[in-house]
Amino acid sequence: MTDGTTDFVVIVTKEALQRMLSNTEDMETRLLDNVETFGSVADFKIEHGKIGEEGRIWLHAADITEWMEIGIR
Repeated sequence: MTDGTTDFVVIVTKEALQRMLSNTEDMETRLLDNVETFGSVADFKIEHGKIGEEGRIWLHAADITEWMEIGIR
């Protein structure tokens, strides 16, 4: 992922995957089905300066919840 000047590594935690997971889907399928959503959440974190060390963006379940609560879908 990039903001145009910096490249970032996006890490989706197991809890974030589970936040988006239905009982009938495995995590790999859910990750692939929601790659654009996770990208949007990562963009949101970049815009708000929520970047970890060494250009890593960690996506946690709370990040998904926050993103959904502000109505960005």
